[in-house]
Amino acid sequence: MIAERYGVLRSAVCSFVERNLSPEERVLRQDKFRVRASQRRARDLTKKVQRPASTSPSVDPLYARISSMVPRTIDRALRDDMISEAYLQVLEGRIKGNATPTDMKKVISGVFRRFANKWGDVSLDEPVSAGSDTLLRDMIPEDAGLYA
Repeated sequence: MIAERYGVLRSAVCSFVERNLSPEERVLRQDKFRVRASQRRARDLTKKVQRPASTSPSVDPLYARISSMVPRTIDRALRDDMISEAYLQVLEGRIKGNATPTDMKKVISGVFRRFANKWGDVSLDEPVSAGSDTLLRDMIPEDAGLYA
């Protein structure tokens, strides 16, 4: 703006200003420059990084399609596991991108087999028996204690 007003090159005005700054003003100017540069870099990075909202069916069409194929009558926790398992299988390539109801039946039965079966996988946070305060994880022996 000053350079335009007086018909001088911008670089000449900048070098004149820099030569006449006190040491404190130079440090302050350098700090402000670094802060603005880092803010600019951070803003550019947030534009480049895509944050997929895959847990929202309204945002991710694949998630919405998989969610529509899982019956809503199933327990919510199991249903979420089924949707997530199917989504992972699509991402890993075990199921094609256009998941069919047949593929979903396999995933649903697999989740039921593992998590809704009393002989299948069980959470370690479950009590040993009904009314017991002892958890299954408390029953796992500590290997370091065996060597004492």
